[in-house]
Amino acid sequence: MSEVAGPRRVPFDEEFLRLSYEWLTDEAMRSLTMSPPVTPEAQAAWWDALPKRPDYAVWGIEYDGAPVGAMGIKRIGEDDGAEYFMYIGDRAYWGRGVASWAFAVICDEVRSRGLSTLYGRIGKHNDRSLAVHLREGFRIVGEDGDVWLVAYDLTANPREEP
Repeated sequence: MSEVAGPRRVPFDEEFLRLSYEWLTDEAMRSLTMSPPVTPEAQAAWWDALPKRPDYAVWGIEYDGAPVGAMGIKRIGEDDGAEYFMYIGDRAYWGRGVASWAFAVICDEVRSRGLSTLYGRIGKHNDRSLAVHLREGFRIVGEDGDVWLVAYDLTANPREEP
């Protein structure tokens, strides 16, 4: 059986856990994702707690079978929505439409859970991410220090997974 071309959502497994550690210990990636410093111990505690977190879901992103990033939702159900996150750790896949694809997949997931709003946090220094979000239909709803708070109304902006 041949792989489907392009991006695909897959379970976040031990391979993605290992790669995420590599991706999120890169200082430039940490800055773009606004991630706190990660240690092997903190990552292991996060991994062990995942099965007990009904407010959190995470998936791996593959592109043509290669693991390239991760995406998910957290704070599921707060304010009738969820906060999403996504990062492409393998820079060779930047600019290939993965972010737009991931956004559509996450919208579909959040909508399937009966929620109406998708929230996000973008560092004010991350012009590229802000531009993608605004192009996708997010609106800036506030700020928190060096962070733009953005929201996407799933009822007014229907999208379906590609």
